[in-house]
This record gives sequence, C-alpha cells and structure tokens, in this order.
Amino acid sequence: MNQNDCLIIDTLYSNKSINTTAEKLYLTQPALTRRIQKIEEEFDTTIVKRSSKGITFTSEGKLIAQHAKKMLDDYAAIQAKLNRMKNDVFGTVRIGISNSLACYMLPDLLYSYKKIHPLVDFEVVTGYSSEVVRLVYNRDVQIGFVRGDHMASLNKHLIGIDQAYIVSKTPVTLSEIPKIPRIDFYADIPAQTMIENWWYEHFAETPYIAMRLKSGQTCIEMIKRGLGYGIFLTDNFFKDIQDNISYQPLYYKNGNPVTRNNWMIHRDESDDENHVRSFRLFCLDYFEGPGMFG
Repeated sequence: MNQNDCLIIDTLYSNKSINTTAEKLYLTQPALTRRIQKIEEEFDTTIVKRSSKGITFTSEGKLIAQHAKKMLDDYAAIQAKLNRMKNDVFGTVRIGISNSLACYMLPDLLYSYKKIHPLVDFEVVTGYSSEVVRLVYNRDVQIGFVRGDHMASLNKHLIGIDQAYIVSKTPVTLSEIPKIPRIDFYADIPAQTMIENWWYEHFAETPYIAMRLKSGQTCIEMIKRGLGYGIFLTDNFFKDIQDNISYQPLYYKNGNPVTRNNWMIHRDESDDENHVRSFRLFCLDYFEGPGMFG
C-alpha cells in the first residue's frame, strides 16, 4: 500500500462515501472502486461493506485505515522536518583563534550569532596566530581568526586593524625607554618581528627585558605596579583600565603608525557546508558594523 492508497483509505474512512471520496480525490467512482478492490486483494481481506445506506468499514478495514492515517502523518512529519532542514542552519563550526582574540572578541561574536542560529554549535581551538593558520591550512578547523599577516594560500578577510602602544604606569619619553625594564609576554614570530623592527629603527642598543610572561594580562598587572613598561600590539588588554596606566601609540620614523591587521581565514571548501558559510557571511557583516574591533 503506497502513499496514494493511504490517502484513498484515509479519505474514505473520514467521509464514509464513495462519491464524496472520489470528488475530493478527483477520481471517477469506478476508478476509486477498482483501487479499493486492489487494496483488499493485497491484504486478502474486506475493507468496506456496501449497502443501500452507504459503506461501513469492517474491523480489518478500520485497522488498515488507522495504519493509513499513521503513514500519512509520518510522511507529513518527515516532509516538514526536511523543509525545516533546508531553511534552518545547524551543525558544528570548527574555529581556530588566537589567544587574545578568543578572550576579547569571540564571546560577543558567538553570542550574537547564536541568537540568530541557535542550532549551530562551535568547537574552538586557541593558540598563537601562526598555529591557527596551520590548523586552517591542514583542515583541522574550518574558520580561523588571526592577528598579523601570515604567508599562507588561504582566503582571508580583514576584520580589524590594531594600533601598537607603549604602556607604562606613568608617561615616559621615547629616549627613556632603553633604560627602563621591559615586561614582555610571549607572542608568535610575526608579532615579535614587528616589535623588533620598530625598536631597531629607533634604538641601537638591545632592549632591557626584565620579564617574559605567558599572559598579556599578567604583563599589565606588573606594569600597573610600576615594575616596567610593555609594548602591546592591541589596546584590548588595557583600554578599559582607568587608573595606574599610561599608554602612547607607536610610530615609525616616517610618521606612519605601527599597526597590525586582523584576519578571518578559511579554505575554499569551507563554504560547501551551509552552516559554515552562514557563519562566515555573518562575520563579514558583524565586523563591518558595531561589532568591529580595532
């Protein structure tokens, strides 16, 4: 018994009339009668009894009618779910992101996206930007967010530009910097290279590095207590601090500011999956609007 047969039995059971059922299904009465007979032959039973007063369903016929209705309901439920799947965005997006962006940018981004697409989940891996580039390149993650320019044959979209700063407890002059202890925190090679290029453009001597810390936030706490100064390639670490901090932007000798680009990166095939493409397009709008940082 196929779907059309189920529709015939269900309509006939609801109307108890060959004539009405034929009209509703746009069939002739002889064609409808032949179809009912075929179903009866298939199950080797009598589905309906005819009389001058109309038709009545046998006990076997009632059982078949109940089954027919269930099959129609199940089919409708599957079709509705398939239609929702075509329209809804769902799945898991695998994200790689630099440590600082994960802290200062990612929570608001994911929160904003989940409000629109609650069925999408995320798997997040953090690390240095160079590590994130490798994760995207090796297909371990589908979308990457990195700081700085990295040599890789990946699609990339600019999502922000950060200004570099000297940060200290009290204002310092450029000429004082080489004599003051510097508090560094670990960064990847492109970030270190940018700082070194700026340094040796201005100074002949090597910097006096007193501490090498793992956390930029720990570095800020040391600076707030007057233990030295730091060079930061973003203001994320200190822009909300009101007291015990002084910062000034870095410039090259030609007057250009020292800045670092931030990128969203991905491979071509990431757009093959609807939920990943949806998230990427959302990010493009997000970083063009009020959510943009830098």
